[in-house]
Amino acid sequence: MGSFKFKLVVWFALLALLPLAVAFYGYDTLTKRSETRRADATLEAGLRGAVAGYAGRLDASGLAAQKLAADPMLQRALRGHDQRTIKTILSRVPGAHLGNGSRAVSVLYQGRLLGRISVSVPLNNRTLGALAGGLQSGDRLVVTRGTSVVAGGSGTLDLAPGRAARVRLGNTEYRALETGELPGGVTLAALTPQQRIDAAAHASERTILIALLASLLLFGIATYVLGRSIVRTLGRLVEAAKRNRSGPPGWAARGPRRR
Repeated sequence: MGSFKFKLVVWFALLALLPLAVAFYGYDTLTKRSETRRADATLEAGLRGAVAGYAGRLDASGLAAQKLAADPMLQRALRGHDQRTIKTILSRVPGAHLGNGSRAVSVLYQGRLLGRISVSVPLNNRTLGALAGGLQSGDRLVVTRGTSVVAGGSGTLDLAPGRAARVRLGNTEYRALETGELPGGVTLAALTPQQRIDAAAHASERTILIALLASLLLFGIATYVLGRSIVRTLGRLVEAAKRNRSGPPGWAARGPRRR
């Protein structure tokens, strides 16, 4: 009977193991997709914040260029081709220079064009650090021109604007998302380590695996207890069958009655 109980437990455990394995496989796939989507959403939010911050800096540079263009001293220096004075005035505003730019402003005097002033916003490592405030710790913000990374790192990135993808930069794999083209012909790309996404997915997998194994263990214990009850019932049936086969007590000794 002990062997029967063990076989009963094993049989029911196998019956339970198949649907649990299918459930774990489906959950594993769902977890990886969920963590990837969560990472993509974080990249998108951080990238939107970076673009908004960059646009704000460009607007501020445009206002600074307008103030310079309205400066009578600068207008007088441009009329007199006083390069020294022009250089001194422009040096007061970081990034200010004569020429075209994304927020260039015309300098006019009595309707005559004296020149154009632009205040550039360089996308260097310092600026990227300020723009990356919406990203998580460990994420990166880089500037690309075409497929080449020109600031925030080195290497190449082949991304389609607005579509997250798995990429490799240097010796590290990332999940990356890139903006469309910005003023100056550059783009911003946000990157998060792929290892972080995998680690989060594996942590969820371990949790559900422990829960499934605990369920299987409880099912096995319940089956074992049920098997003991079945074995006891079968034992009583066997004893009853033996008694019925041998007849009432004393029947075999007396034998059949003679008439």
